[in-house]
Amino acid sequence: MYSVKCMRKNLAKKVSLVDAGILLKLDHKNLARLQEIFETRTKIYVVQELLTGENLLERVANLEVSTYNELLITKLVRDIVLGIKYLHFCGVYLGNLKPENLIFNSTSDDAHVKITDFVMSTIVEQEVLLASITRQPYYTAPEILKNIKADLISDMWSLGTIAYILLFGVEPFYHDDPMALYKKIIKGQYEFPPHDQDDLSAGAKEFLRKLLLVDVQKRMTSEMAYLNYWVNSINVKIRPLTEVLMRMKELNTARKNRARLLPITISFSGATSINEGYLYLVEDVNKTETTDNVPPNSFDSTNDNVLVDVSREVKDSEDAEALKNKESFLDTKEKYGDTLSPV
Repeated sequence: MYSVKCMRKNLAKKVSLVDAGILLKLDHKNLARLQEIFETRTKIYVVQELLTGENLLERVANLEVSTYNELLITKLVRDIVLGIKYLHFCGVYLGNLKPENLIFNSTSDDAHVKITDFVMSTIVEQEVLLASITRQPYYTAPEILKNIKADLISDMWSLGTIAYILLFGVEPFYHDDPMALYKKIIKGQYEFPPHDQDDLSAGAKEFLRKLLLVDVQKRMTSEMAYLNYWVNSINVKIRPLTEVLMRMKELNTARKNRARLLPITISFSGATSINEGYLYLVEDVNKTETTDNVPPNSFDSTNDNVLVDVSREVKDSEDAEALKNKESFLDTKEKYGDTLSPV
């Protein structure tokens, strides 16, 4: 079974057959497998394997307290690192790595986490991608917020924020004031909760320090993370992280509530940089705007994902026709042959 996501063509950039071919050849146990990409007059459809499990934080929040410890966290982080390392080997960066894009393939006990929506950085216009990212800046690298194009190393910052949440049950960067949050991320201002540090190994905290570095030249790469001794479960503690898991449950609930923001539309027609676009977002966050006559380079941020899931419900006649009589302009087996494997 497969899931189908679609996006409007006015949000997409021109994608070469070479780039699309690379996406379709990606094959790794920690990536949601792409089956094909096809288009209609106004939309692009992305077909990928159906993942039936929960996202990372939902899965963790539902664990038994006695089972949650640092050893388990290293295994979760390692799966994410393996997926990122493979993408980076293939020259693909995520740009929007967040817990919602980390989905378990099933609900079984032996399920493993997979990265989804990694097509975004390749098929979506840069300003639209950045608008989507800054909608939830909690995981966004400071260089992106400073109007420097996202790159492979930006994913490692996002990995650091997710690992921090798994280890402490709270987000490393949080503030009720969006602009204060924005500034904290740019300056890399975070700290370790003092009451949890005795329950974690020195390797865990060192791993975070090497990821949450504002200086991209000093930040840990995916290859370095793969070789890191903490990621490989060396010298980790196995005592239950009871308080961390309780905070994780609270955070998971808070994140769901936080997602229910008033509908807004971000238009970049008057913005010269992502900084300005972000300011527009902050200024409009409490305003309800109509989506009538939306400019063609606008992003409807009611949904954080530019790719909209249409698997469960075909939303209009065009979707129905496309799914019934699809003619893929990119096919993995016939046009691109073998999958990509790291050396």
